[in-house]
Amino acid sequence: QKRMRILALFIAATFFLEDCLAKSRVEYISRLKRDLFKSYDKDVIPLMKTGKAVQLAVAISIYDMELTESGELDFTAWTRFVWVDDRLTWKPEEYGGVDVLKIPGRDIWAPDMEMYNGIEYGPGSFSARMKDRT
Repeated sequence: QKRMRILALFIAATFFLEDCLAKSRVEYISRLKRDLFKSYDKDVIPLMKTGKAVQLAVAISIYDMELTESGELDFTAWTRFVWVDDRLTWKPEEYGGVDVLKIPGRDIWAPDMEMYNGIEYGPGSFSARMKDRT
């Protein structure tokens, strides 16, 4: 009987501690996001040194491609852009060890990208999707 009470108390304490840790992690993440974005302007290019361009890596993975009857190359691809925006850096130890923060693309600066010689223009086109980033 006494062992069962101790076991039940231990289980309850474990759940309580896990709940507290989860709440504090959410608080750390919320504070981190608030601190990073309080003066962040996504329309400003992240140039930290005058005269230095933003280093950008671009990868394109084509996962469907065909040549149409009219001789146009029609393809669907996944694009990946990698760059460093020093305005979005932090010290994880100041935020409970949080070292990754997922942010929607529409909330951060992103490079302009255009598909030249594209068949599609306007709504639904590559450049329109890049501008919307939703």
